[in-house]
Amino acid sequence: MKRRIAAALGALSAAALIATAGLPAQAVTITDDIKTKASYAVPDGGSVLASALSPDGRTAYLGTAQGIDVVDTATGERTTRVGSGRVWHMALSPDGTTLVALFDGGLRVIATSTLTVSRTITIKDGVDTLAFGPGGVGVYVKDGRYGLSIVNTRTGAVRTLTTFPQFSLDAPCALLPTPDGLRLYLVDCGYMDGTTNLWAINAKTGAIGKKVRIPENGIENEMTFSRNGKALYIPGGDIDGYTKRIRVYRVPEATIARTVDLTGDGAPTGVVAAGDGRSLYVAGLPYRGVAKMTASTGDITDYHELTGYLDDLRISADRSTLLVEDVENAVVHFLSTGE
Repeated sequence: MKRRIAAALGALSAAALIATAGLPAQAVTITDDIKTKASYAVPDGGSVLASALSPDGRTAYLGTAQGIDVVDTATGERTTRVGSGRVWHMALSPDGTTLVALFDGGLRVIATSTLTVSRTITIKDGVDTLAFGPGGVGVYVKDGRYGLSIVNTRTGAVRTLTTFPQFSLDAPCALLPTPDGLRLYLVDCGYMDGTTNLWAINAKTGAIGKKVRIPENGIENEMTFSRNGKALYIPGGDIDGYTKRIRVYRVPEATIARTVDLTGDGAPTGVVAAGDGRSLYVAGLPYRGVAKMTASTGDITDYHELTGYLDDLRISADRSTLLVEDVENAVVHFLSTGE
């Protein structure tokens, strides 16, 4: 079912906004649960290149060109800065105790209890993207060529998991292990040949099980699993920006279960799963907002207006806090979900 929300007009409630947009009546309750807790202006008009939220949603780790800014999400105040120099990628262990960040000098392993660097690990061919495995020790790293490795954060050991066929990857843009740790899914944005592909990989052996062509050229950005790990949600749209959708893939088959089409201003730039097992939070739809929607239908059940072009949507493990960046104005917003 298609739903449309027009650009927000003033400080309207979610229900008033939907009514103003002239939508047909929805058989759902519209809430105003999403609220802004605090915001953080990135110093010197910079941008956030990578981000992570602590499991309880109280602390944000923001990778910038000057280092990692550690921010209290209740107040929006920076409590400290870790390291110096540009931070390209970042991942936080599921228990929140270990942060891995890619600086220009290599991967740095940081204990969040002390915010000290325990070791620096060099990846020979650089890093395209990285993600923690569910065990909280191993970090999967897609390097700058065709290798996929697993890095032991305690010992620094690097083991090659698999090597992709030469010229098979153009622009890996997202890497996500399944909650059970058995598989990895890699989205290759493929900007060189205009295609977008989803790779399914055995996390233990490195065997490439399937390469799936995502049906449209695209803006396939972030992806997220359902709470039970049986579905993978990938937001995107045609390269012209007019067609927006969230594709739902079956896990482990990596086949399309359904497509939720979205219309209206903006395009989805990020998606995370809500705690109820039925809903998603989506950034960028409409252009300056974060919406909560029913995953199976696209029905909007909540909407919170912000400003600027939104990107880099994150949610804490306890589902209490959202993080989203306003790229235009160099501001990071911390939102309470009401869950």
